[in-house]
Amino acid sequence: MNESVIMSDSSLQPSLKEVEKIIGYEFKNKGLLKEAFTHYNYKDIDCSKSYKRLEYLGDSFLNLMIAKEHYLLYPDMTSGELTRLRAANINTEALARTAFKHVLHRFLRHQDHLYDERIQELMEGIKEYPLHSTGSFVSEL
Repeated sequence: MNESVIMSDSSLQPSLKEVEKIIGYEFKNKGLLKEAFTHYNYKDIDCSKSYKRLEYLGDSFLNLMIAKEHYLLYPDMTSGELTRLRAANINTEALARTAFKHVLHRFLRHQDHLYDERIQELMEGIKEYPLHSTGSFVSEL
């Protein structure tokens, strides 16, 4: 992809400062915030990293925090029940719904027109199924 396309893509992106306002946290390392909203297909001169490594770390952190919370809240549950409860709380659809609720999807930097179509499909699916579904329409994101 040529540089002019990259520049125009960047200029269309809303400011990541808006993300800080939405979540109520100001990042000391703005590079991490930029990385967190950069899809692996996005090519930019000043950001060569994508969210994939942060996703790995975040998944581990969420698993630990949710597991700890469930362990303390439900002392009579078996390990199998706790595992199923954690899986119901940490999945792509639940996290995507939260991102949409806070309009964070607008800040994702990518260069895939099909991704925009999948986002639109998810938004329509959420309208049709306001409660958590099977996750089938999120799996491709």
